[in-house]
Amino acid sequence: MKKYFIMVVLLLFCSIIYATEANIRLIGHFQRDIKSNDKTTFSIYFENNGNDTLYNLELSALNDDNLNIIFDMVKINRIEPKEQLQINVEINNKKKYYFDKETFITYRISNNEYSNTFRHRYTIKPVENFWFFTILSIALSLTILFIIIYIKLDKGEKNVG
Repeated sequence: MKKYFIMVVLLLFCSIIYATEANIRLIGHFQRDIKSNDKTTFSIYFENNGNDTLYNLELSALNDDNLNIIFDMVKINRIEPKEQLQINVEINNKKKYYFDKETFITYRISNNEYSNTFRHRYTIKPVENFWFFTILSIALSLTILFIIIYIKLDKGEKNVG
């Protein structure tokens, strides 16, 4: 009984010492702006900081704002230690936003033995020049309305006298 107990303890100790040390880091793009009702492309980098080569990694992304996220490479065959891998990302946004909106995108990289998630904050920018054209149209409408009212009042005074 003692032999089996010592063997199990030694086996657990050896499995802790020789466990794979997978450590993948996501280096995101610094410009984290997504255009409203448009598509945005940028690159993200995955870096293997561990000591082991990882095989058959799958990449996916989740978000709450119904953004369509397309990777140029969904499956990574292998990534060596200290290797950095560039993946191009295209985000299609189908909605129009009139104010800035903060959103989070969760990237998940996993295989049978390893899984990790990375969460990044992005800003969805409003429709370009929306507020400029809105203020310009209100100012133009008020100017035309003022001119029409002034002409009506001015003709009324000429008819009296």
